[in-house]
Amino acid sequence: MSNLFEIILNFLTAAVFSFNGVYFLFFSKKKQVKPIFYFGLMWIFLAFYSLSENIAVLSNNTLFTIFSYSAILPCIIMFILSTDYVKFEKINPLKLVISSALGMLHLYFLLQPSSIKLLSINGKSEIIVDESLILTELALEIYLVTLFFLWTMSTYKRYSKQNKSLTNLFVIGGICIAPLYIFLYLLSDFSEDFLTFSSISLLIGTLLMNYVIIKEPKIFYFFPFTTYVINVLHLPSGNSLYEYQWTNTTIKGDTLSSCIHSLRNISFNIFKMGEVSELKLEKAVLIVRRSENFVVGLLTSNSSKYLIHRLNKFISEFEKKFKSELDASIIDTTNFNEADEMLADIFSNLPISTK
Repeated sequence: MSNLFEIILNFLTAAVFSFNGVYFLFFSKKKQVKPIFYFGLMWIFLAFYSLSENIAVLSNNTLFTIFSYSAILPCIIMFILSTDYVKFEKINPLKLVISSALGMLHLYFLLQPSSIKLLSINGKSEIIVDESLILTELALEIYLVTLFFLWTMSTYKRYSKQNKSLTNLFVIGGICIAPLYIFLYLLSDFSEDFLTFSSISLLIGTLLMNYVIIKEPKIFYFFPFTTYVINVLHLPSGNSLYEYQWTNTTIKGDTLSSCIHSLRNISFNIFKMGEVSELKLEKAVLIVRRSENFVVGLLTSNSSKYLIHRLNKFISEFEKKFKSELDASIIDTTNFNEADEMLADIFSNLPISTK
């Protein structure tokens, strides 16, 4: 296949990567989810990598070759930050150790004076890259696509029962981006046509995953918790003002209200130790937060910094929206129905509801 086709294909891939980066960066600002910000940066670095490589080929400029070889490590770091923060709210140290070891070795070879040269071969200028640098670059690429594929499969496993058609497209895209891309890339040693095929596989896989994530953004979120029910209780009457269930569960609002009342009674009247903020059970956590006129209980499978941040935002917005009702001690639940829209907006990043 012609070099022109390969160059056009690579520029198109860089454009798609750039779109992904901009989309996820704006999306992270809108939803205030830091892992999505890192995910957007990963695509920006991938776009920089692809674009620099193309410009280096067209211009025979060794500086752009250095740029392209230096971009792979930030891609890996950003991907680890994005996926690990979503899943665990902390970074897996083993992943960082592997990334750092490969990255330092790669940078060592990259900084060698003879690693990238511009030579004249048969009257034609060509960029020659040291084999050690090529091998460490390949090792980093294999590591990145391995992490990407594992993330794809874990996401597929979680959401395949909720939307099988979309998750099937998602995993096909992941296969094209990860194992198929690397397999075809390795075959390019036998024929340069496989290099073009690998680029086509990468582009198709990226477009498929783009379609799925844009159509259902929540498929990206792999939060380490499941939310069950939230309940807002009026103080001091103790009446329930608002309740919402994310999943079908036997735990109802009345049960949760009674539990919150009991906890507050124990903490204030018996232990006299102040408010209860969390009650950890074997399979769930009850998060309790108090405002001036009400107390909120959120039952979830696990506590989370992100979840608490969203809960505090909900409390603040609830106070503002229903200030007149709360000041007048109105306890009719129909006056608080509009909280559904507020909750949907603030907790819009939660996994798909089965309410």
